[in-house]
This record gives sequence, C-alpha cells and structure tokens, in this order.
Amino acid sequence: MAGTRNRLWLKLVPMGGLAVLLFSGLAGNLFGDSVPSIPPEARYKNQQVTMPPEIVAFVIERGNLAESIARQQQLELSPDIIAYFEAVKAGRLGESQVLAAELQKQAKTTNSTSLLKGPVWQVCLDVVLVAEALADSDTDQVLARARDLTNSLVPGCIYFGGTDPGRGLPTMLCTAPGEPFFVLSQNPLADGRYMDLLRREFGGRIWLPDTNEVQQCYTDYMADVQARQAKGRLEPGEDVRMENGKPVVAGQVAVMKINGLIAKIIFDHNPDRDFYVEESFPLDWMYPYLSPHGLLMKVNRVPLQELTADASQQDEAFWNQLLAPKIGDWLGSKTSLADICEYAQKVFARKDLANFKGDPRFLAQKSNYMPYSHWRSAIAGMYAWRLSPQCPASYQPKDAASRKRLTAAADLAFRQTLALCPYSPEAVFQYINFLLQVNRIDDALLVANTALACTPTDDPNFNGSEQLKGLIQQLGNFKKQSDSRLNVGQLEQAFRANLANLANGVALARQYLSSGQTSKADQVLDEIVANPAATGDILGTAAQLYSQQGKLDKLERVLVRMTEATPESPEAWFDLARLRAVLGKKPEAITALKQALALNARRLQANPAARDLAAGLAKDGSFNSLKDEAEFKKLTVPGTH
Repeated sequence: MAGTRNRLWLKLVPMGGLAVLLFSGLAGNLFGDSVPSIPPEARYKNQQVTMPPEIVAFVIERGNLAESIARQQQLELSPDIIAYFEAVKAGRLGESQVLAAELQKQAKTTNSTSLLKGPVWQVCLDVVLVAEALADSDTDQVLARARDLTNSLVPGCIYFGGTDPGRGLPTMLCTAPGEPFFVLSQNPLADGRYMDLLRREFGGRIWLPDTNEVQQCYTDYMADVQARQAKGRLEPGEDVRMENGKPVVAGQVAVMKINGLIAKIIFDHNPDRDFYVEESFPLDWMYPYLSPHGLLMKVNRVPLQELTADASQQDEAFWNQLLAPKIGDWLGSKTSLADICEYAQKVFARKDLANFKGDPRFLAQKSNYMPYSHWRSAIAGMYAWRLSPQCPASYQPKDAASRKRLTAAADLAFRQTLALCPYSPEAVFQYINFLLQVNRIDDALLVANTALACTPTDDPNFNGSEQLKGLIQQLGNFKKQSDSRLNVGQLEQAFRANLANLANGVALARQYLSSGQTSKADQVLDEIVANPAATGDILGTAAQLYSQQGKLDKLERVLVRMTEATPESPEAWFDLARLRAVLGKKPEAITALKQALALNARRLQANPAARDLAAGLAKDGSFNSLKDEAEFKKLTVPGTH
C-alpha cells in the first residue's frame, strides 16, 4: 500500500527485441489495497513511535466515524477493527501493520463481514495510509510532507488525491471532513463503498453522483470501448472480453477510464469550487485544463489554449524555493543534465554525502523524497504533453518562442525530478520519452545509465535493472541510426537522393516528430516500412516512433513486417502476439504466440542458456485478454509448446 503507485506513464517497454512505448502502471491495484509481499511486521523501520497530537486526533475521529457507520447498520465494530485503531493511536506501528494486513484480507474475501464490505474499510484505509507513512519515515518528515502538500490547496476547494500519501496525508490534516477542503481520491471513485463514504461525509455540501449517475459513466465507457474495439483502437492495457454473451472490461486502464468520467461529472457539477489534482493515472480529459500550482496542479474551469510564461516562471520559483533546504540550492535552470547525473551517482549510487548541501534526514528514506519526485514528475508530464504528438494542435505552442519556453520548463522539471529520485520509473521513462521526442539520444542514454547505477539492489520493490539494461541497449541502437548533425532540409535531400539509405529516413522522421510535423513523419515511416530492404533494426525504430504517437494500427503493420524480415526471430513473433493481444485480436495473437514459442523452443534446444520467452508467460499482463482462452492455457503449460 505504500509509495506513489497507481500512476500511468508512457514508457519504453522492451518487448522481445524491440522497445515500444506502452502505458504501464506501478505495482498495486486501483484502490490502494495491494497485499504486501513482505511480512508487514518486517517492512518498516519504525515499530513504535510517539504519536503527535494532531495524528492521534485524526485516528480518534476516524474511529468514531467507523463506529457511527456500524451503529447505523445496527452492527458493532469487530475486535480486529477496534484493536487496529487502538494500536495506531498508541503508536504501535509494527503491530498495526499486521492488523491492517489482516483487515485487508477480510475486506477482500467473499465471506467478509458486511462492515468491511462497506465504507468502514475505506475509513480504516485512511488511517492505514497515514500509519504506513509514519512507519517508514520520521514523524517530522511525514508532517512536513503533509503541510507542503496542503499548502498548495485553498480553503473550500475539491482536491483529487492520487497516491497513497496524496490521499492519506491531506485527510489527516483536515480538522473535520471537508474542513478546510474536500479530499477525494480519483482512483476508487468507481468503488461503491468509497462513494458511500464520500456521500456520507460530504453530501449536501458538494455535488456527488448517485449510483445511477455512476452507472451511467460505466455505460458510456462500455459504449465507447466497444466502438473502439470494433475499429482496432483499444489502448494498451484495455482488457475487453465476452462473458455469458456480455462484454466486460477489466484491468487498471479500464477502471481508470471510468474513474476519469466520474471525476469529470464531479468537476462539471461543482462549478463554484476550485479543483486541484495530485496525479496518479493521467486522466486524458484533464490535460487541457491543467496548470502548475505548487506541488499540485490546478484544474481550471476552461481548457487553456496555452500555458503562460508567468505560470512556468512561478512554477520554477516555487520549486527552487522548496528544494533548496531539502537537497541544497545548487539546482537551477542553468544546471546541466550531466551535473545532475553526477550528483545522483554520488548521492544515490555511492552514498557519498560529504558535499551534500541539503537535509540528510530528507535522503534517509525513499518515502521522504519519492513523493516529491512524483509530484514534480506529474508537472513535467503536463508540460511535455503540450509538446507531444498526442496533444491536439489547438493546445500546442503557438510559435517558436513559446515552444522553446515550454521545452525549457519541461526539461527543468524533469531534471529536478531526476535529482529527487534518479531511479523512479516514472521519472526515468517519462524523461527519456521527452528526450527522444526532441532528438537528444545521448542525454536519454545518460539518464538510463544513471538510473541503472542508482537503482537499489537491496529493495525488493525496485527490480527494474534488467528492464533498464534492455532499454540502454535499445537506445544504443537508436543512436547508431540517428544523425543529429543534419537539419531537416539536409535530411530531406539526403533521403530523397538515396531512398535505399533508410537510416536517413529514420532520422528525418525523428526530426519531423520533434517539430510537430506528424503527418510528414508518418509518410516517411510508411515508405520505410514498405521498403523490402528494411532491416529488423530499422523496422524496430519505426515501430518505436509509431508507438510514440499511439498509432497501434501502424505499429501492428510494422511488427508484421518484422516477422517477414526476421522470420526466425522468436522475439519478432512474440512482440506481434503481445500487441495483438492488447488490441483484442485473440485468434491472431495466439497464432503469432504459437510461432514465437516454437522458435523459442528450437533456440533453447540449440542453446539452453538463451532467453526463454515462455518463462513468466502466464503472468504477463499483456496477454490478459487471452487468459480465458483454452489455446492460451495450453501454451502456458510447461512442455506443451
């Protein structure tokens, strides 16, 4: 339950021998209910703490609320629930974590008490999130994070908290529900027990949807997703299947799409309230409305045609002031990426704090610095969205000067994110995507290598080293194919003069994309893919560029070409199978997967030390749409392929 999970970001995911931009989420489910893989009593450094008065008052208030809900249902709190509140109130955090894990299991079981199947579990969860923060960090650091966060809110506003600390800490500092602001989490809005709690606490003071209106959001999403499925336009991670003759959806992407629709009607029906958001999964409709506001982002009442210079300047000034006492005042707009990576290597990789100019307590635990990295990363992503091919032209910079200013703001925010936590997956992959978009492959390699060097080897929650190694290899291949010394005019001339030199075409397509000329980029990429001489490496880069734009139909075409160019490559067929599974093309996906596994088995027979694509196949989330298919189940049984 701890950490800044539940965020979606565009990331380079090694798919076999190919790096493809896909949506991916941090570990854990949407409602903050993931069961820890480590025994609760062993997870945290603080087993017993002296609880500050404001936190004791919060625990008492939540306990009273749980008891009130129970009385309303003519029930009593179970001894486990009472024991949990008592343990937290007394600061017995090691004991409380064990009790919380048990309550969580009870809330998930079918024979759970009706209390834990209702809003009482969500009341307990508010306390769980605070207790976890206290168990993993010093009390003063937790309160500092909470106050930094709430200082970005205004009285009477509605605030969508996305991460665990983003929901738990502001709730803790409220003197009463809705005082001085209304804390909602966008992640569990589709969860009926959570909406029941919100209606109980806030009903009559702010507009909240009833069950019929929540159901309408689900109905609207189902209509939309079925229409897109028919056109082959499902987003990666959208799992749509038929059960008993009816379409159903599953997975984080689908649930967050529904949550996004619910968040939108709450926003629309409370026009007199200011809205702020702490991002978890990006909600697509919000992007045009967002502007930086302290640690968070403001959801403005109307879409912003552009982000003003004043907004980015105030954002920069705020973060410079905030970070100075935490990591030192050395990082500014002129600080190079190389200097930041050198700092990260010293502080995070070599633990050399001799010249560290900030607060050593801030770096003592990842639970101190990771939330700030997440908050800065979300704002950096907001800037980068307006520079990306996914952004409608009406919201992109209107001239070269505006584009330069916005690019500088995004780059600074990403560099600050990296300095705060150089191995944060969202920081690393978002920044690398941004750097590739502006054709800075050398810098992307520097970021990836720094992340690999700084990734903890003793933390089971961070196991991305192999993924980073694959990413570094792919970036090296991209670098070989790119010639950043040529401008667009020279590249156009060079490519047209010799259409067989496909590396020039790839470099030209990159330049077009970096300047927002997506139609020209697609034209060049289409020519490259259609060229019989295109090699696997060239086609792999074309796939990456299509995926960067979210054009999965074109991506599928490239992957088909890769199987033609390298028919004996298990990875080529495996990548095609994964994409087709994501697109909901089940028969085609299984056909490609069978070919991949047959080639994989043949390779293993010749070289037992080779990579085994079948390992972990049953747990690969890309194939969720196939999990109920008999043919897929056969393929996951050892020795059947």
